[in-house]
Amino acid sequence: MSLVRRPRPLDDDLEDTRPIPKRTLEDYRSIHKLCTTIDELSAEATPWQVATRCAGAMAEALQAHAVVIHQHDPLRRELRSIGVHGPNAGDVLGTTTKVDDDHVVTAVLTNKKAMMLRLDGTLPRFVPDRHRLLGTTRSLAVVPVLGPDGCVGIIEIVGVGEERQQGVKDACELVAQRLVLALAALPSAATRTSVVISVGPRAPSSDDDCCLFSTRTRDDASPSVFPKRAPTLLCRPAR
Repeated sequence: MSLVRRPRPLDDDLEDTRPIPKRTLEDYRSIHKLCTTIDELSAEATPWQVATRCAGAMAEALQAHAVVIHQHDPLRRELRSIGVHGPNAGDVLGTTTKVDDDHVVTAVLTNKKAMMLRLDGTLPRFVPDRHRLLGTTRSLAVVPVLGPDGCVGIIEIVGVGEERQQGVKDACELVAQRLVLALAALPSAATRTSVVISVGPRAPSSDDDCCLFSTRTRDDASPSVFPKRAPTLLCRPAR
């Protein structure tokens, strides 16, 4: 059974002031492929697994130059890249950014609405450095992933023309539903008291609030919630 619902066939719920092009046959085909990819994900897939698979599927479906999916940590006011597809993806994956240093994301979080930037030539100074690594050109769509408790993630889609805006909206709606489910499942993982010992440079984790260079007693330590690119972690039961 599918974990996400398909896009509605009508556009009467759009809040954008400018009209968005209607879906084309190519849009329907692309979204069908994206739905297939999402449905193939297991119900136990972690947010990292969901984001990685969906980033690649979105890039293929929309013919995007790059796609970045972030997890939003409202307490630390940080974004963590958990799914990246595009040039230099390995350098962007796992990086964190302070929300207050990202003016585009700050505007999206404040308004809780998507934003699309048209880019011609040199990138504006307010665009984050990750987009220089990705070689961002032409356009940048930034879409919030909204859950029951607010914004839990951000999706960035690079290099898609205005004629595919409806496809971008549909794709983000589908991926957002699946990502929210994956993030909501984290607290339900089997809990146990354990000691987490981490060695390596500081790399903030997800909702588990793991602190590197420290030893802490935790109730939810599980490999499924550790950052994908964190250094080697040693977990052992507390005595």
